[in-house]
Amino acid sequence: MERMKVWQLVRSIDITGSIILIICVTLLIMGLNFGGNVYPWGHPLIIISLVASLVLAVILVRYERHVPRPVLPIELMAKDPRASIIFGNFFAAMSVHTMLFNAPLYFQAVKLTSPTASGLRLVASSIAVTISSVSTGFMINWTRRLKPFVMVGVCCMVIGGCAAASMDIDTSQPLSMVCISFSSLGQGFSFPALMVSILATSEKQDQAVATTTLGLWRSLGAVMGVAVSSWIFQNGLIYHLNKNVTGIEKSHIIALVRKSIGTIAHLDPIHRREGMFYFFRVPTHYDLANNHSVTTSYSAALQLTFVSAAFWGVIVLILLGRVPLPRWGERPSQSL
Repeated sequence: MERMKVWQLVRSIDITGSIILIICVTLLIMGLNFGGNVYPWGHPLIIISLVASLVLAVILVRYERHVPRPVLPIELMAKDPRASIIFGNFFAAMSVHTMLFNAPLYFQAVKLTSPTASGLRLVASSIAVTISSVSTGFMINWTRRLKPFVMVGVCCMVIGGCAAASMDIDTSQPLSMVCISFSSLGQGFSFPALMVSILATSEKQDQAVATTTLGLWRSLGAVMGVAVSSWIFQNGLIYHLNKNVTGIEKSHIIALVRKSIGTIAHLDPIHRREGMFYFFRVPTHYDLANNHSVTTSYSAALQLTFVSAAFWGVIVLILLGRVPLPRWGERPSQSL
């Protein structure tokens, strides 16, 4: 009898919906990452991937409406305030992971630091998210208020994206670390408050589903943040490299510096007027003016990418700024 109950529980899992969701997201990521980067946007593979992803998204929504235990509860995501909390959480995750994924690239490609050193530059972000998240928990418990922490956190994300977008080759290392850490500071304020908010706006019997749905959309936001920011960066980088790099070996040099960031640091400024390219101390005669044009191209592409992080934060402000959130401990029926 016990085995039968377990089997019935397994059968109730929305495996079909999960498979559709995985394929849908995979096709979307493949289309975004390959489009304009590996293949032109008009390539059949790109068109098929994006169209198939859109079709599967429509099918998934229609399918989830009729499943007893859906992987994406449509009713939960159709009514405020929980809908705004869930989708705001999604775009907040996109903003944060846009910053985290591309920040090391800034230090390696623009500031020409090693991978280890670039990782150490994120220590400030780790400290910021730790302090803000722990303090947010104590402050929520003390004030019983949720929305102020959400809004402060999202504002920090917007400020962090704008601050990072202002960084260039001449920005000092300490200042760049501070600019990038704003986004993590906002993550520490907003994410715990959003998790508590979804609990505060849900009845007791719905809290488990609401929490897992919020976690799922946060994970999707992280994946999409990396995918979309990679798409923005790669296409922006191609544009600026084609604009800034000159010489008879232009195409080869562009392919080389896009393939490996480590090659940028080996451009010898002493021999750049002679068109010398040094890699592992082996001189090769490529017609590359200098490494400044390459780092400038990387910097411009990253600035555009960081602007997108601020843009996702603005969307979160729009979604959550208009939604009233209850005090922690109030029943949903009392506050909404």
